Amino acid sequence: MKIYIKEKAGDIALTSPGKVCEEFKALSKADQESFWLLGLNQANKGVLKECIFLGGLSECMIDIKIIFRRLLQAGCAQFICIHNHPGGCFTPSKYDNEITNRIKEAGKIIDLPLLDHIIIGDGYFSYKENNRL
Repeated sequence: MKIYIKEKAGDIALTSPGKVCEEFKALSKADQESFWLLGLNQANKGVLKECIFLGGLSECMIDIKIIFRRLLQAGCAQFICIHNHPGGCFTPSKYDNEITNRIKEAGKIIDLPLLDHIIIGDGYFSYKENNRL
């Protein structure tokens, strides 16, 4: 039994964090935290759109090995992480900062770059837009 949610990536093209947020706007209404991957090819077209971790009201534990397994299986060249904060606050937590840095460093090792990590709440926070990647 698979416990993750997988959607068709379709023609999602990364042109800005705002466009990615528009694709994931439903997360702002979710009542539990979830962590999604948007895997992209070299042309920034969506290859993978998948919820790989579900959490509770205020946290979601992330296993980096599973992130990279899914990205490699799908043949992604680069990726974006997206997760929500059900309470509405989109300011990154200490854990968000730590896990983002760990994911970024792991991606460097295997040449699979993290392009952005976006947190969605009543608005959004983009690590890329805030020069934190």
